[in-house]
Parts: sequence; C-alpha cells; structure tokens
Amino acid sequence: MAPTAPAALSGTAGIAELAIFHPVDTIAKRLMSNQGKIASSTQLNSVIFKSHAHDPVVRRFFTLFPGLGYAAAYKILQRVY
Repeated sequence: MAPTAPAALSGTAGIAELAIFHPVDTIAKRLMSNQGKIASSTQLNSVIFKSHAHDPVVRRFFTLFPGLGYAAAYKILQRVY
C-alpha cells in the first residue's frame, strides 16, 4: 500500500462524515432552538430552512451546510491525523 493511501482514505472518511451528518446535525439544532409549536409542514420547512423555505429544493439543501469551510478543515484534518 502506498504511504499516501491511509491519509487519502481518512480524508475520504471525513468528507463522507460531513456529507451525511452535517445536514442532520444542522436540522437537529434548528429544531431544538425553535421556540414555537410546529403544526404544519410549512412551519417545519420555515424552521429547518429559515428564509429559504420557498426556494428550490437544491438551494434549500445547501442551506443545511452552514460553516462548512471550518467543519471540513477540522473534520478532515482530524480524520487524517
């Protein structure tokens, strides 16, 4: 195995972790910080996606990655180390 393989695989694991868990964590935090009662899917969308609730699906998806630059640097370097 090449000496760079473990670092490359660790980096890939960090990227996969960000792609899967970063949006889930963002949704969980937004739901926990919500003060009101959610009675409809429209309200749910406005809590999860904030001002982007009425945007196209692709744009809404990318709002689930706030702070991605810091998170990516931290998580990928953590996995490689």
